[in-house]
Amino acid sequence: MSLATTKRRIASIQSTSKITNAMKLIASSKLAKQTKKFVQAKDYFQEYYAAISNLLLLTDDKDFNLEHSSDKTLWIIVSSNLGLCGGYNINTFKEVHQQAKPDDIFVIFGKKGNDHFRKHYPHATFWDTSMLDVDSDITPEMCATIGNEIFDNLIIGEYGKVKVCFTKFINAISFKSTILDVFPFDPQIKQVQEKPPRLADYDFEPNKKAIVKAIIPEYISMLIYAALVESILSECASRRNAMDTASTNAEELINKYKLLYNRIRQAKITNEIIEIVAGNEEN
Repeated sequence: MSLATTKRRIASIQSTSKITNAMKLIASSKLAKQTKKFVQAKDYFQEYYAAISNLLLLTDDKDFNLEHSSDKTLWIIVSSNLGLCGGYNINTFKEVHQQAKPDDIFVIFGKKGNDHFRKHYPHATFWDTSMLDVDSDITPEMCATIGNEIFDNLIIGEYGKVKVCFTKFINAISFKSTILDVFPFDPQIKQVQEKPPRLADYDFEPNKKAIVKAIIPEYISMLIYAALVESILSECASRRNAMDTASTNAEELINKYKLLYNRIRQAKITNEIIEIVAGNEEN
């Protein structure tokens, strides 16, 4: 390798390193903002989830056997618009591929997910989710529109199951792709050790089944919102980690090529000295 080629490689890697460092800073900034949003909403999610689980303890699954239910599954999938975020997207895709059927219905957030599943499931049905961008400031009201539409189509039997696949945030360096059964209700939602005190003594008007059915649209909307908030937080953390790793690798490559550059230059100087000495000796 010549000196000029080595020098060009060093300059190229340095340019790439500047990009990855900039993306790392942007991801860190978004991560701080998204963490604040997640922390603010987390307590509400937990309390809402607990309230639903307590109510479902008093309700049998057979109360929700919908007539004319289809064998199809509606998949709500959260991905990203951009790449360069480690295994964030691919882990989600793998989870869905293990369970999805060719004729299922997909509600996908994020350009990467839309491109991937439209390619691998050409006969599936895809909903238009352009009104909700994962890179925008998502609100519960935005999710309510989709949640109501999902429930309306569930009632008429367009599909019999609803699942959401999102990335669960564990900590700043650890995430897990998770599939949650929205309907029929995930068994985990009923895993409460004991019933809440005196809840069984409550009177439900008009009845428990009607009340639970009335809150299903809001329940679906809240799960979509929770999945989006947690997945976007995981995406930001995953991208920051990926860019940090890329910047570190770039620095190591730069040091490696600088060492190689110096060795080539020294070898060239040594050869020139040898040639000069040899020429003097001949004279």
